[in-house]
Amino acid sequence: MKDQTNLIVVIVAIVFMIGFSLAFALTQRKPVALTAPAAVPLTEVQPAEGAVVYANALPNAGSAAAGGGGAAAGGPAGGRRGPVGIQSSGN
Repeated sequence: MKDQTNLIVVIVAIVFMIGFSLAFALTQRKPVALTAPAAVPLTEVQPAEGAVVYANALPNAGSAAAGGGGAAAGGPAGGRRGPVGIQSSGN
């Protein structure tokens, strides 16, 4: 009886080995052929005439109307407001 059980176990193990080998062989990924990258142009760039502007500050940096946050927007300090109809305490 022991020999028949061993024979069944060996046959089942061989069938599983063949199945796993076929599964690995048939489902392996195909190598991906990558396209060649585009060539990088190495010519020197010529800037357009008059395109560079030198200044000591950002444009509109001194105007007060450009803010838009906090108390300048009509709300309490920090720009936080409570729900509609409830007065905020300024927190």
